Amino acid sequence: MKEYKRSFANFAFYDTIAITQKLEHMAMEGWMLKETGNFFWTYQKIPPQHLHFAVTYCANASEFDSSPTDAQLTKEEFCAFDGWHLLTRWHTMQIFYTENEHAIPIETDPVTQIETIHKAVGRKILLPQCFALFIWCCLLLFKIWNLWTNPAEVLSSSYDLYIIPVFLFIVLTFAHELISYFFWHHKAYQIAQNEGTFYPVKNRSWISYTFLILALIFLLLSYCNSPYQFILFTSWILIAVSIILGSKRLILLLKKRKLSRRTNQIIYVLCVWFVMFLGIVGLSALAIHQNWFTSSHSIPVDSYEFDGRTRNIYDDTLPLNIEDLVETDTHYSKQAEYQETFLLSCAQFSQRPLLTETVQTYRLDYTIYDIKQPILYPLVKDGLLRARQDEVQDDMILTDHYEPIDPSAWNANEVYQLHWSDSVLNTYLICFDHHIVEIQFFWQPTTEQIQTAASILANE
Repeated sequence: MKEYKRSFANFAFYDTIAITQKLEHMAMEGWMLKETGNFFWTYQKIPPQHLHFAVTYCANASEFDSSPTDAQLTKEEFCAFDGWHLLTRWHTMQIFYTENEHAIPIETDPVTQIETIHKAVGRKILLPQCFALFIWCCLLLFKIWNLWTNPAEVLSSSYDLYIIPVFLFIVLTFAHELISYFFWHHKAYQIAQNEGTFYPVKNRSWISYTFLILALIFLLLSYCNSPYQFILFTSWILIAVSIILGSKRLILLLKKRKLSRRTNQIIYVLCVWFVMFLGIVGLSALAIHQNWFTSSHSIPVDSYEFDGRTRNIYDDTLPLNIEDLVETDTHYSKQAEYQETFLLSCAQFSQRPLLTETVQTYRLDYTIYDIKQPILYPLVKDGLLRARQDEVQDDMILTDHYEPIDPSAWNANEVYQLHWSDSVLNTYLICFDHHIVEIQFFWQPTTEQIQTAASILANE
């Protein structure tokens, strides 16, 4: 028979009625609370008993205290005199139990009880959750702004696309928790003053857990577009779990050293942030270096040395090749990169001469945006046009924008040409019926070459 049992703590920190009912039910089944936690509580096997429990709060207590505060010790002495035994302390919470069915209640004034809960919850929940809500709102707004300014990149990237609902559901989780608490506190305080009774908390935690589950699902989708991204996702989870478990052990270690509350807080924050910094920077650097955020990876077929560095040679299949436009015997590296979602696919192609070529002649770079949902076409097109914006520096206008030109040579709906600095570049934005192509010629293309390129790209 197992000695310990873990149970999900499906109640709010300030829900004293739900907590006492849970503990009484577990005691009847032969389990006594052994250890508290944010998500799970651990119980130890005991003979089944009919016990009564009470939950109180001490607003000036902290999880970083190496020993109980004077207020906690005073309350425990008074409770012991009335037959209440201390079961455990957790943050600002104290849990007592008694075998006496007619024991004098610890809390007798509901107004005082609610005021104490509010002070305790303010430090334990409200301030951290308000700060977290602010941070997640900023992240969400940043991602929405990124969607507006660079829709093609966001809509074609699984990570950038799915991370938006992740942030949204996390914001909704914190907002729901805070709104639920303030609504309860407002109503409970009024009832306590007018009727002299304690208004119970309505447990709607399933709403928050639903938001969190949805956030986790979208988080999984954002990282699982390739095996490399799944490795990255798993690594993030392991780091988060390590921080949660390690921080709890760290607090216990600091308490054993009998340091002051402020010292414990400083050491705790520095250690947690240091580990988070190492994890985020390390994983991000590895992911960027290995190009884990792209859906498709080109594999080099050869390499060569130039200017003291090893350069890769690629031979990917391209829809449009320089050889389709001109006759050339130059040796090229052909590279293709893909990323795709159910909304949009983005394929980047480049054909560049090897740096060892004595004459650097033709070079071609282009990107094809295949828009799978027609309603998104204007958003993607406008985003690509907005990506080029003139800048003003010291009363000088630095030209960098697209201007429309005659689309007949391209046999397209719309065509734009890039104006940059004081020149007009051979960079075009070509709008076909269902896809958009951004192409850059590193030479002056002839009308015949443009028509050939258009006929090939129109069918992609």
